[in-house]
Amino acid sequence: MKKFWRQYRIFIILMGIVLLCMIAMGIFAISLFFKSGKDKYGDRLNNVKDVKVTEKMKDTIIAEANKDNNVLDTNVHVSGKIIYITLYLDGVSSVLEAEGKAINPLNAISEDVQKKYDIQFILIQEKTEKTPEIKIMGSKNVLGNGLVWNNNTEFSESEE
Repeated sequence: MKKFWRQYRIFIILMGIVLLCMIAMGIFAISLFFKSGKDKYGDRLNNVKDVKVTEKMKDTIIAEANKDNNVLDTNVHVSGKIIYITLYLDGVSSVLEAEGKAINPLNAISEDVQKKYDIQFILIQEKTEKTPEIKIMGSKNVLGNGLVWNNNTEFSESEE
């Protein structure tokens, strides 16, 4: 046994160190990736606990959006601190006119909610003979006062 220890002692010590490192990494990985009981948002939603977006509020937003004859359908869902409002349009002749369709649903959201939640608009209109295809996104940050729209510049197939 002494002969074996003398011959392989460096290898045995190194293997012991490697084994300890592997155990430590395993414990670290398990504690990092498999935390139980934690919300996926962590502490980021603490300031919105007092202001909730209710189903009644969602219905009010949908009703305000659907008052416009050019709005076919409206979807509202909340994920974390963002309210997503999707408007499906028909008969809108320009991007500027489409952007104006977001004003009614935005005004239906109370000031308290606007101070706590970001608001994301997605406007979609399929192309027809009389109307252009419109797919744009706009957002209102909690610190901002108005909507900011994405760059709606069209590009040709050769630019891709």
